[in-house]
Amino acid sequence: ALCICALPLPAAAAGNTIIVEDREKNNLGAALEKAQNGDTIIVRGTGHVGAKDAASDSAPWVIDKAVTIKGEGADAKALCWTGGILLGADVTFEDITISLPSSIRNAILANGHSLVLRNIKKSSTDPHKIHLFCGGMTNDKPYTGVTIPAPGSHGNITIEGCESFGNVYAGSISSDGKDNTFTGNATLTII
Repeated sequence: ALCICALPLPAAAAGNTIIVEDREKNNLGAALEKAQNGDTIIVRGTGHVGAKDAASDSAPWVIDKAVTIKGEGADAKALCWTGGILLGADVTFEDITISLPSSIRNAILANGHSLVLRNIKKSSTDPHKIHLFCGGMTNDKPYTGVTIPAPGSHGNITIEGCESFGNVYAGSISSDGKDNTFTGNATLTII
C-alpha cells in the first residue's frame, strides 16, 4: 500500500555529535563506524564514503545506525563512491548535497526503514538523478566487507524542501533480475 500525506515529523532522539571536516578518503564512513543510534554526523566540506580509485564490487553504503547526517555550510557534500545507499535503520539527511557519481545503483533505498530528506540537493556534477525506494534490493551476491541488512516492515520516505531527485518507488530495486516487490508497507510524505 502507498500513502501520500503530509504529517509533522517526530522529534529526533538526542545523541552525540561527530564532526567530519576533512577530505580524507572514507571520512564519512569512519564517522558512521564511530556513531551510535541517535547521533548526529555534521559534515563540513566534503564527507567521503568509498573511493573513486578503489576496486568496486558495486556494494552499497549501508547505514545501519539511526543517525542524522547534516551538512554545515553551503559546500557540505556527502560524496558516495558506492553502489547506492541502503538503510538498515532510520536515517535523516539534512542540509547537504548528496553525490552518487557511480552509475551502479544511483539510489537511496529505505529498505523498510524511515528515510527523511530535508533540504537536500543532488550534486550538479553527477550525470544522473538519484532515485528513492521504500523497499530494498534483491541481490544474493555477497559483498566484500559489507553485510546487507534484512529489510524493515515499513518503508517511509519523507521529502521536505528537496530538489533534483529522480523517481520514487514503493517497491525494491532488482540488482539480480529477481522480482522487485517490497512486501512491507510504503509511505511517501512530501512537505
